[in-house]
Amino acid sequence: MNVVAGNRRILHRLILAVVTGAAGDKLRKLQGKDGQPGYPCPGGAFGADVTKYIGGGVGGNENPHGIGTKIEAGSKLVLQIHYSTVNDPTNTATDQTSVELRIDNQAREAKAIVITNPFWVVGDAMKVKAGDPDAVYFYRCRPVLFTAKKRVLIEGASPHMHAFGSRFLLGIVHANGQRECVLEIPHWHFGWEQGYWLTTPKTLEPNDQVYIECHFDNSAEKQPIVNGVRAKPRDFAWGGDNQDICAGFSSFTELP
Repeated sequence: MNVVAGNRRILHRLILAVVTGAAGDKLRKLQGKDGQPGYPCPGGAFGADVTKYIGGGVGGNENPHGIGTKIEAGSKLVLQIHYSTVNDPTNTATDQTSVELRIDNQAREAKAIVITNPFWVVGDAMKVKAGDPDAVYFYRCRPVLFTAKKRVLIEGASPHMHAFGSRFLLGIVHANGQRECVLEIPHWHFGWEQGYWLTTPKTLEPNDQVYIECHFDNSAEKQPIVNGVRAKPRDFAWGGDNQDICAGFSSFTELP
């Protein structure tokens, strides 16, 4: 997957996903309903059940040769684009971003593990207090819903935090208690929501766990500048604008 970016002044990131059946039909009905291209999706929701994700990030998602995402016949692809108006306060900029795909019918199928605490999205369960320079949220689990208790190879990972993020870790906790790092970004930047492929894939056994650790900086120095004035720190929780997220995605292939 190669992203051909249109206007980089406003293009923040994108996600390419697959929908099938009734979900695809629902999106076709939304297309252009408001007189504009596509359809709005406030808060980042696609507006339909997503079957799988192909990739994301402006940097693209160039899979190692021999690994791909299986797309069933009759599926529809949905391109979700996230824009930023920081460099376009008048909201007059235009964009024509496109995506190129490489087709390989012989590729091994790559699947994804979603690593996040589902309770963090509820209310203020992931609350970060005003002024806290290092709030930490940690979660680990056995990803059997994704791996079906099979022995798999972790091929890569993708982090997801927003502007208050300061450090990101994703890794494996082996059955013997030993931790193994898959991806660490010690000095997080909002623009680094990309896919990262491992030079040497890591083995995940059926009884191993995966974990995610997110650090947030909600100090006075980290606050956004609005109309030339730096905002005061305030409590925030899981969410979109002026809040934050702690999630990770790990790509894997099945071992024989």
